[in-house]
Amino acid sequence: MRSFHVFLAIGLAAMLVVGAIWWLRPLFSDEPATPASETPPALAPTFTPTALAAPAPTPAPQPAHTLIQAVHQDADSFNPVLTTNETSLAVIDKLFPRLLAQDPQTGLAPVSGGGLAVDWRIGEGGQVLTFTLRTDLQWSDGQPVTARDVQFTYQALVSPAVASPYRTLAAAIAGLSVPRPDTLVVRLQQPGCPFLQLLRHPVLPAHAYGDDFSGLRDHPLNQAPTVSAGPFEFVSWTPGQEIVLARRASTATPSGAAAVAPALQRWIFRVVPDAAERRRLLAAGELDLVRLAPGERQQVAALPGVVAATFPENGYTFLALNLADPADPRPGRDDQDQPVPQPPHPILGDLRVRQAIAHAIHIQRIDQAIYQGELVPMASYVLPTVGWAYAPGLTPYAYDPAAAAQLLEEAGWVDRDGDGVREKDGQVLHLTLLTNEDNPRRVQMGEFIQADLAAVGMAVTFQPLPFDRLAQELLGQRFDLALAGWDHVAPDPGLSTFWHSREDRPGTGYNFTSFHDAGVDTWLDQARLASECDPEVRAAAYRAVQEEIHARLPYVLIGSQTTGWAYSSGWQGVLEPAPWGFVLERRLWQETLP
Repeated sequence: MRSFHVFLAIGLAAMLVVGAIWWLRPLFSDEPATPASETPPALAPTFTPTALAAPAPTPAPQPAHTLIQAVHQDADSFNPVLTTNETSLAVIDKLFPRLLAQDPQTGLAPVSGGGLAVDWRIGEGGQVLTFTLRTDLQWSDGQPVTARDVQFTYQALVSPAVASPYRTLAAAIAGLSVPRPDTLVVRLQQPGCPFLQLLRHPVLPAHAYGDDFSGLRDHPLNQAPTVSAGPFEFVSWTPGQEIVLARRASTATPSGAAAVAPALQRWIFRVVPDAAERRRLLAAGELDLVRLAPGERQQVAALPGVVAATFPENGYTFLALNLADPADPRPGRDDQDQPVPQPPHPILGDLRVRQAIAHAIHIQRIDQAIYQGELVPMASYVLPTVGWAYAPGLTPYAYDPAAAAQLLEEAGWVDRDGDGVREKDGQVLHLTLLTNEDNPRRVQMGEFIQADLAAVGMAVTFQPLPFDRLAQELLGQRFDLALAGWDHVAPDPGLSTFWHSREDRPGTGYNFTSFHDAGVDTWLDQARLASECDPEVRAAAYRAVQEEIHARLPYVLIGSQTTGWAYSSGWQGVLEPAPWGFVLERRLWQETLP
């Protein structure tokens, strides 16, 4: 089971599936990904959970103020330039600083406090970014953390010798310079405010690795990161069993946390692949913190002594509607960057038909039958959790088969022969619906949608495909309807290049619905090039785009799934739901401990 992943970067080379897709994981599996503000930029099957090397011994008594977090797979490396492993990334977040901090409630970066940068300036029309770094932070071996470390990290990302899966994070960078130890100057290939969101990769100690990247992939620090500058230090890793971190003696600041030393003495990541076993250990008091799998909230909430906190995933499922003729895909712009007229889809080119589809789909039935009541309806492609840019006035299209039938009648589609399928000018109202066959939930959803559309007189051939074939059909714009999903959506809508006409490029572009609107192009450009990257100016432009997308319906949004965390009630004031950065960690630094 696979899903599209997105964390889009400015000027990235085209990748295989929608929106500068990153890597794939099973969106509807029983194991959710550990939330992170970044996800790896490559297209490949997700992890295979690592089997335990040996039966885990009876846990030894732990010191007071020890938090034990369950993880569903073992780590593979602790080098943030190399690993895409979710457990590895969770550990790395406690060990290495980031240039910029992120607001855990809105996802917006940069924000003051929590990152290395204490000040930043935007110059030359948004093409040059100058960062001033804090000077009081040291690596655990006593060396200062400097701008050279940030420069080294981003140079490593693009080094052919390293072949980092995150290399697209730095693709928009034209150059990095360090005029002083506390100053980093980033020159971009082209101006773009959303790029600030991508300057949050964990920073490596340059002095510990050296300037020759040829040895970085096999460096001993990758397996035992004894040089770090986060709130915790590495203690040990027992493969297949656990990773142990200890509180660092000196003050250090993790991403998004207050500038205090953590109150926790130890943070242990214990490998427990089985969801039922995680629940058992949580109820028995042998675990303190567990990431909830989809559909697991009700089971966990019933456990004694356990608190479950939930929020929508930073992803969603959608039905894509091709607005252009799939028999004649054309790029949105010519070689002179002028708009290219698009031949409309013979059926879906009519807005009334798209509105009818939106009203015909019974989202509530999908929620109850497939998501067990844990689907969050959506009206915008921007997540409600992206509060700074979200358009709150939009509402989802209501389930209304009668309205759908009326819209089809108005569009000239009438069932004249009584066979249950509408016709117009001798053409049968027939569409093909695609999805990926390795996702059982999505296949079931497609069957529901097929039946819903048939109920209003639309003949739909439902065709689940191998994932790679689905990707080819989508990017090639050779489809009518496609059921797909975005996951790990970026907290800056400017990193989601779904709607600009320049992204309408058959075979490579991410505007695969061929949505074209001059006003939307203008608003997206305004948000990208706003003076000083003013968030209010950018938010106003993004909200205008959302309103137009909601009205024009290149997507029918199915919704976002509920996710969250469960923790022992012995930890007081530990958690408030937050989809970006997770306030969980901030509170554990300083609030009540058991």
